Amino acid sequence: MEKLRRFCKTYKMALCAVPVILAVLMGVWWIEGQQSASPDPALSENGTSPEESRIFSENSIFSENQSDSKNQSASSGDPDLSEKDSGESAGDSPVVSPSPEKGEAAESPAGSTPAEPDKTPAPSAVPSQTPAQAEKKETCTLSISCRTALAHLDGLDPGMREILPADGWILPAAAVVVQPGDTVFDVLQRACRENGIPLEFSVTPGTGGAYIEGIDNLYEFDCGSLSGWKYKVNGVYPNVGCSSVAVQPGDTIVWQYTCRDGDVS
Repeated sequence: MEKLRRFCKTYKMALCAVPVILAVLMGVWWIEGQQSASPDPALSENGTSPEESRIFSENSIFSENQSDSKNQSASSGDPDLSEKDSGESAGDSPVVSPSPEKGEAAESPAGSTPAEPDKTPAPSAVPSQTPAQAEKKETCTLSISCRTALAHLDGLDPGMREILPADGWILPAAAVVVQPGDTVFDVLQRACRENGIPLEFSVTPGTGGAYIEGIDNLYEFDCGSLSGWKYKVNGVYPNVGCSSVAVQPGDTIVWQYTCRDGDVS
């Protein structure tokens, strides 16, 4: 007994600290038990935080609205909205653009320059010439001279001197087209018509023979009683009228004004 009393006296402070320590431990244990038993006010009933609950609620509302839009699109038959909803529901599935059909131009990517249309000219619809058309036309050579009249100005009227060409050539040597059956008269008519040269002639009734009276306003008898127009073909003076001599391609025809016999050759 005496030993117990001494022990208690010696360890009095330690013995007093033990209940206090036990009481503190019991208090800590009880507080932890209360905390684990009561729900966290920062969490909702389903174990999520208020922020997570708000996000989940907004997503639910958006999903409901989207579902309603899909149902309205399907009921109204709007193809654009249906296609859009189908594309959204596809998720991450790759979208393959349809290739353009034949005859349709493909759309250019954004920012690219569209290809320019082909500007190659279409082949000419003009048919090519046939060998006969491409062949060079057959011609003869014809000239008209009044040089002898200039050599006898004393026999001309003063007014006539002014209209005669200074070099004596009413028409220098020129190519004239020859057609089948042409005569010297036909070729002369064609040459005067193409070059704007006045031509006066007469036709004998019955025979149809042509007689040249004047060329470029220079007539027979303007330079004397023997003056008038003569012609030669290839250097030869025919003894018949000009409408009786046929012309061949390559012939040379010269019309000359004469004032008297022998002044032209």
